[in-house]
Amino acid sequence: MERWPNQTRAYDGTLDAIQRGVKRLCVTSPTGSGKTRMMTDMIEWANSEGKPVVLYTHRRMLYDQTAAVLDKAGINHGKRAAGHDTALLRNVQLAMTQSELSQVYKAESRDLHHAALVIVDELHQHQGPTVKKIIQDHVDAGANVVGYTATPLDITDVDELLVAGSISECRSIGALVP
Repeated sequence: MERWPNQTRAYDGTLDAIQRGVKRLCVTSPTGSGKTRMMTDMIEWANSEGKPVVLYTHRRMLYDQTAAVLDKAGINHGKRAAGHDTALLRNVQLAMTQSELSQVYKAESRDLHHAALVIVDELHQHQGPTVKKIIQDHVDAGANVVGYTATPLDITDVDELLVAGSISECRSIGALVP
C-alpha cells in the first residue's frame, strides 16, 4: 500500500532527524492520518538496520489495536504487558508503560528493553514522571525516541517537532472527511 504524502514526510523527516543526531522527536499529524502506519514504517526501517525497537502505549485498547496492526504487518514482536505471554528476546517489543513501571522499576523482575529506537504512541499522554524516567533511561542508553501525536500541546523534553500533515492536506487526499 502506497504511503500518503504526510506519511512519506514523517518517514523521511524522522530518518533525517535521526541521522542528524536528534534524540527526541515529536511527529504530529491529525487524527485519522495514518500515524500507526508511520510507526510500522519506522519499525520496519529499524528491523532492516538490525536496530531493536520498543513501542510504548498507555491504554489497553491502544495496545490491543497496535498488536493487531503489528501482526497484520508481519512484524514479529514480543509483548510487555500484564496478561500477555512475554517474548523478551525479540528485537521488537510492544510495551504498556504501566507494565514497564511495575516490572522494570518496582519489581525489578526484568530489564528495560535494549532498544535503539523508542516509539511512543500518543506522546501528549506520556508527560508524567514515570514515562519521562523510562524515556530518559532509553536516551541515556543511546536510543532515539520518536513520539507520535495529533495533539502536540504541553509536550516537553523533545528536541524537534516534525509536522507531518495538516487537516486540509489530509482532507484533500481523502484521509479525512470534512
